[in-house]
Amino acid sequence: MQPKKISEEEISAFCTSLAHLLHAGLSAADGLAFLAQDQEEGPLGAVLQNLSRRVDAGESLGKALKNEGVFPAYVCTLVLAGEATGNTEEALFSLGDYYEKQERLKWQLRNAVMSPLLLLGILVLVLAVMLIWVLPIFDDVYRQLGSSLAGIAGGLLALGGLLRQGLPVILTLMLLGSGVLGWLVLSEEARKKGLAALERKHRGILARVNEARLAQVLAMALRSGLDSESALLLARELGLPGTEFERRIQDCIARVSGCTALPQALRECGLLQGGDARLLEAGFRGGCADTVMTKLADRLQESSEAQLERLLSRIEPALVLTASLLVGTVLLCVLLPLTRIMSLIG
Repeated sequence: MQPKKISEEEISAFCTSLAHLLHAGLSAADGLAFLAQDQEEGPLGAVLQNLSRRVDAGESLGKALKNEGVFPAYVCTLVLAGEATGNTEEALFSLGDYYEKQERLKWQLRNAVMSPLLLLGILVLVLAVMLIWVLPIFDDVYRQLGSSLAGIAGGLLALGGLLRQGLPVILTLMLLGSGVLGWLVLSEEARKKGLAALERKHRGILARVNEARLAQVLAMALRSGLDSESALLLARELGLPGTEFERRIQDCIARVSGCTALPQALRECGLLQGGDARLLEAGFRGGCADTVMTKLADRLQESSEAQLERLLSRIEPALVLTASLLVGTVLLCVLLPLTRIMSLIG
């Protein structure tokens, strides 16, 4: 049976903790053994124990991670590159920071989808309750007064009757829809397909998200000692098949292979804005490309998060306003005729 992959949160904690232990002077084997003692229970504890035995037997940390089969290619490739260039600690610190940001971004994207859907569900539920159960009560009141609901209110009452008759079918469809939605939210494959479709239709926010992720991977790779082409090959895994972002990364790899400098290739392919590309070029000339790329990644991450927050700040009030208008319209259609009747009786 294929071993279960560990979560991004666990990867972040593992890489950061191990980097601190290496910085404190422990060997990789001793650091892994120390971490395994804190994770005696659960699958991660068994993984850490296996890693400790592998490294203690002579395997390098990168090869042990790769042979264990539960860590993503990013982790294994960057740790191997860090060991080859003497930057193991930097590689682990970069991985910890990267996966921490990815976990935060994933939850923000999930909230950006789930919050409007929950508000929409509440809106539909409120309207359904009014149409199916509240309007019939008002209709009984009207009948006792010798009248009946007519016009828009009468149409809504008839719609409520139809919904009441089909309530079992509607509830079944809602349960199926909830199951499908849960699968879309939890499934990594479905999430990637959904993001690919959104990237083709709405490039604004997702373009910023992709730029932030690309900058983070490049910063992580450069800090670990990889050259520009190897860093782009690693970042190629970010590109979802068939998307504009994936095509641009492939184009950038071809340009760098043709001896184009990384900042210029990123700018020409539209993966980095002109000012950011010039700043990165200055970093390459000054020998601090990894530091500059890290700062660019942080800024792009903050920009993408701010755009997501602005999107939510527009969608949620719009849904609340829509719900208020619809509920208010239904109540007015019912109460205004009742007010006239009561004035006539009085």
